[in-house]
Amino acid sequence: MVEEHNIPNVEEEHDSSYDEEDDEDFDPTKVEVVGNSDEDEDDLDGYRDGEVPKDVSKSKRDYSAIESDAGGLIKTRRARLLEESLSKTHKYEHLETSNVSESIRSVWDDLKNTSLQRLDMNRRNDTIMGESSKKENAALDEETIWIERSYKFAGQVVNERKKVLKSSAEAKEYLNSLKFQKQPDSVKKAEPKSTDVKNIEQTKTKSKSDEILKLNLRRPLKRPPILEQIIAGSLKPKLTTLEKSKLDWATFVDKEGITDELQSHNKDGYLAKQDFLSRVESVKDEKYKDFRKKQLALRFQEQNQ
Repeated sequence: MVEEHNIPNVEEEHDSSYDEEDDEDFDPTKVEVVGNSDEDEDDLDGYRDGEVPKDVSKSKRDYSAIESDAGGLIKTRRARLLEESLSKTHKYEHLETSNVSESIRSVWDDLKNTSLQRLDMNRRNDTIMGESSKKENAALDEETIWIERSYKFAGQVVNERKKVLKSSAEAKEYLNSLKFQKQPDSVKKAEPKSTDVKNIEQTKTKSKSDEILKLNLRRPLKRPPILEQIIAGSLKPKLTTLEKSKLDWATFVDKEGITDELQSHNKDGYLAKQDFLSRVESVKDEKYKDFRKKQLALRFQEQNQ
C-alpha cells in the first residue's frame, strides 16, 4: 500500500499569513495586473506578423505619419477621392498665363478676319436670296400673255403655244411680230372701200350690162398674194436661220433670267460706239492743237531773244 502524504500548500499559507494593512510599502493604486501567459504570447506573435493587437481601439489609429517606400505619405482611399474632387472643382484657379507671342496673335487675328468675312458672305447671300424671292413674287404677280406661233423651219411645221410674262424678251418679240402682221390687215380693209366707191361711180354713169361685161373681161389672178394666205392661216410663214436664232435667244434669256444683267452691261449699238469714237478723236485733235500752239509760242520767243 502506498501511503498518501498531505503536502502543505506554501502559497495558501503565505497568503493567509500576509496582511496588506500591516505592509507599509503596499500601494493599492499600483496593483500589478497579472494576465494570462497564453494571451500575452499570442499578442507578441501578432506584433511579429504585422497584425494590430485586439485591445487597441479604432479611434486611436492614426495613419497620417506613415510613409511609403518612395518617401511620401500614404493616402487613404477617402483622401484620394477628396483630392480628385477638389482638383476638378478648382481646375482653372491656379493657371499661370504667360505672354503671347506676336506670331500667335497674328494667326488669331487672321482666323478672326476669315470668320468675319464668312459672316459677311452669308449675310450677302441671304440678302441676295431675299431679293431674288421678291423678284420671283413680283414676276408671279405680273401680267402674262399666251404666245401662239406656227411656222415652217427646216421642212417641218412647228406649232408653239406657251404662257410667258408680258415683260419678257420672248413676249416683246412676239408683240413686234404681231404689229408687222396687223399692217396688211389695214391695207386689206382699205381696199374694199376704194372699190366700193368706184362701183358706185360706175353705177351712176354706166348701166348694169356694162358692169357685167367689164367683170367678165377681168383676168383671174394666177395665185392669191402670199401675205393674205399667211394672215388667213392657210400658208405658214417660213423662218430664216437668223429669225429662228433670234427666237431661241429670246427664250434662252427668259429661261436663264439674265435680262437685267444684259441691260446693265449693254454697251449700246453701232451708232453709239461711233459717236464715242468720234468724241475721242475730237479730244485728241484739241490736245494736238494746244500742243502745236505752245510749240509755236516757244519758237517765237526764242527768235525774239
